[in-house]
Amino acid sequence: MLRYILVDSAIILYTAFFGTLAIILCWIPKASDCMARIWAMLMLKTSGVRVEVEGLDNIRPGVPNVYMSNHLSHFDAVSLLSVLPLGVKFLAKKELARIPFLGWAMYALGYIFVERGNQLESFKRIDKGVKKVREGTSVLVFAEGTRSQDGNLQPFKKGGFVMAIKAGVDIIPISISGSREVLPRGSLRVNPGMVKVVIGSPIPSSDYTLDMKITLMERVRAAIAARIVYGQKDLTRSGIIV
Repeated sequence: MLRYILVDSAIILYTAFFGTLAIILCWIPKASDCMARIWAMLMLKTSGVRVEVEGLDNIRPGVPNVYMSNHLSHFDAVSLLSVLPLGVKFLAKKELARIPFLGWAMYALGYIFVERGNQLESFKRIDKGVKKVREGTSVLVFAEGTRSQDGNLQPFKKGGFVMAIKAGVDIIPISISGSREVLPRGSLRVNPGMVKVVIGSPIPSSDYTLDMKITLMERVRAAIAARIVYGQKDLTRSGIIV
């Protein structure tokens, strides 16, 4: 119990401190992104969570992409911040923007907030994402739209695929495993363990039209599903440990 209290207290302090720095430094290119990376690394170190990553060679430096990932836990974002290139912007639910320090920092970082249940607003946010990608910024989308209830891969939302097709960039599938055991949905207790991130080969969205988005969605879903590992005990070391 004492460990959980200390870890949770450290997470709150890290979030307040680095969130404030990210807001203050948002006018300096890359500075806020560096603060987010340091915050994520400290969160992982303090929590006793290791991140193993495979497939970093599938990322081409300086080339904008739409990253698509499954979603198991709030620690997915922390893990991805520690391994993806600086400057990737997340597509996030609007409720997160209201969280003190964390939400404010996400706003300062230029993350794209989507209001679930408001289709018109969602279309506007998707178009904002398209603009960012065309300007050279990569965007990460949790393709299920929310964290999985049972750990299994849920149906995908279409918005991220519309974004990729309109922007004409590759989709890079990401498979996350182990984060649900680290921080289960509905829990505030962060457990030590391993999160495995597998970055798949780029899938060109330029091969698809908007009318073909379901076919693209199925291809990306299959690529993500193929590399998910269920359960901490089945995770094996075969990549780079962060």
